[in-house]
Amino acid sequence: MIIGVGSIVDAETAALYIQNGTNFVVSPVLKDDMAVVCNRRKILWIPGCGSVTEISHAEELGAEIVKIFPASQVGGPKFIAAVKGPCP
Repeated sequence: MIIGVGSIVDAETAALYIQNGTNFVVSPVLKDDMAVVCNRRKILWIPGCGSVTEISHAEELGAEIVKIFPASQVGGPKFIAAVKGPCP
C-alpha cells in the first residue's frame, strides 16, 4: 500500500507524517525547508506552483512533479499547455 498526505504547508508537519509512514507529500505551497525534509528522507514531494519561476525553483529544490495551484486562477489547461515546453 502507498500512503500520501496532502495540503501540508510546513516542514514540521511533513516530518511528522513522514515519521508515521507516508510515502509522498503534496503541498499547496513551495517552501525550501519542506523540500529539505522530504529530500533527506527520500520522500516524493509535490509542491504547489503558480508560475514558471516557482516551477523552476521547485525543480532546483529536487521536485520531480509539481502541482499547479491554484490552477483555475493561473489559467488552467491553457497555462499548463503553455509551460509544458520550457517545463516538461
